[in-house]
Amino acid sequence: MPHVRAFFSNAVAIFSCLLWASLLHAQAPLQAAVSNSVGMQMQELPAGKFRMGAGVYEVDVTLTRPFAIATHEVTQRQWIEVMHTQPWQEGGDRETTDQKLSPGIAKSNVAIGDNYPAVCVEWDAAQAFCQKLTALERATGALAADSEYRLPTEAEWEYACRAGTTTKYSFGDDASLLGDFGWFHDNSSGHAEKVGTKKPNVWGLYDMQGNAWEWCSDWLLWPAMTLSGGEDPTGPAAGTFRSLRGGSWWFSAELCESAARTMLPSYDFSLFGFRVVRSAVRQPVAADQQKALPKTLAQEKPQQSATLPKAIPLEEIEMTRDVVYGHKDGMALTFDLFRPTKNSKGIGVVYMDTGLWVSMWTPPELKLGFFKPIIDAGYTVFCIHHSSSPRYLVPEMITDTHLALRVIQERAAEFKVDPKKLGMFGFSAGGQLTLSLGMTDDAGKPLEGEERSRIAAMAVSFPVSDLRGIGNPEHPLRKGIPALRITESQAEACSPIMLVRPHVPPTLVIHGTRDRFIPLVSSERLRDSLTQAGVDNELVVIPDGDHGFNSQGNREMFAAIVRWFDAHLTTPAP
Repeated sequence: MPHVRAFFSNAVAIFSCLLWASLLHAQAPLQAAVSNSVGMQMQELPAGKFRMGAGVYEVDVTLTRPFAIATHEVTQRQWIEVMHTQPWQEGGDRETTDQKLSPGIAKSNVAIGDNYPAVCVEWDAAQAFCQKLTALERATGALAADSEYRLPTEAEWEYACRAGTTTKYSFGDDASLLGDFGWFHDNSSGHAEKVGTKKPNVWGLYDMQGNAWEWCSDWLLWPAMTLSGGEDPTGPAAGTFRSLRGGSWWFSAELCESAARTMLPSYDFSLFGFRVVRSAVRQPVAADQQKALPKTLAQEKPQQSATLPKAIPLEEIEMTRDVVYGHKDGMALTFDLFRPTKNSKGIGVVYMDTGLWVSMWTPPELKLGFFKPIIDAGYTVFCIHHSSSPRYLVPEMITDTHLALRVIQERAAEFKVDPKKLGMFGFSAGGQLTLSLGMTDDAGKPLEGEERSRIAAMAVSFPVSDLRGIGNPEHPLRKGIPALRITESQAEACSPIMLVRPHVPPTLVIHGTRDRFIPLVSSERLRDSLTQAGVDNELVVIPDGDHGFNSQGNREMFAAIVRWFDAHLTTPAP
């Protein structure tokens, strides 16, 4: 039946033409990228709508304004021209007027050269770069007064990365093709590679997937795996961590997908880089974020210098994921293990992986950057996942963490740590769990008499130290935080300030002066209670620190934690 075959042949041809026409219309050619004063190619992108995220976290986003985004990650040459520093080399973070700068010694897992990405860049430093570049361009008349350079929002970044696609990657769903478009774990040389050496996406943007992790402007609130949709979303108004996108040269293909995201404090790391956006000036920061706070005695205390240990190469860190320490309601309770393979102290520190008492599993590779300053100091980190809100309550989480601690001690020889020298640290809700675990026995009761904790030293940042009053059914936090729907007697039993006894482990508390969620006075009261009980303690106050710190504040925080553990965990056990 030739006429039938001809009909189907013509139909297929017509359908193919229509399909390609629709694709060409959806991905219409953009204007050619234009260079700015430091040689950045900026690609103009139109306003548009897209589906952001993946799976249950997908949201609809509308970007109402066009913007331009750099076709490449900021290079070392561009950074030097604007900032006159070399943060990717040892001692290279000081500004100099010599734009050539001497070739220094590279930090671990960094390659140095004009066209390599500017890595080891903190979020705050990336912001400063954008501000300086804005000033330079305005001074030459190349940039209008109502325009600026800045970090992209998460929505802008993913919109640019996807380039009109809805697949896992901008080139489709086949991860085996990633090597054609990006540098990742399977094809990199142990560091970020030169920009623009792989294929771009259809909008002409290079290295959006892999090479260097890229800072975005958004704050994220842990467990911030939910996204903000709607028009021009910018994320929460405040938080503890900043967003990172795009995966990196050290990550597997699945962690370089268009929707892949994580969050970390603002500090430098060889995986961190960024690219810039140019757009109309956005609205300034809300005035309530700039209110002065009353001065406290603690603010007048001089701070320790932020001296962090020398970074160790990533290949010298052993990661073990999903170590099972128990089961609950048919579900496994697990922790991840991070151990330096060289120059290890043989001492473990336990971290409470939680936020708002939600312990959400994420690939351990995404957490490594957070633990790096502790690992660099030679400590093995145990990242504990506990039973989580909204199904479970705070007292049950404390029970879980006691179980994890017992298992770590029982298997200490296997994990190559000293069972008598365990430290612990946590932030916010994780600080509350840390303190509660260190201050109670296996039954969750306060340490009495000569009884000592399984923990040898604790360090907590902006901890929740007093839950009294939460038992009131009308308390506003009970509605938003299901883990706190407990009785008043349970609230008192879970309030660290009520658990202080003479044999509580040495305790370091770190808090910012501008914390809008947990006021500094809360930690000052905890310090006073510890002091009255004769407990070795210290309160480190971060000037202008919110519920989360800037890069300088994070250096101070991690330096203080390392110093505290060195002082209390490296001495002979009693």
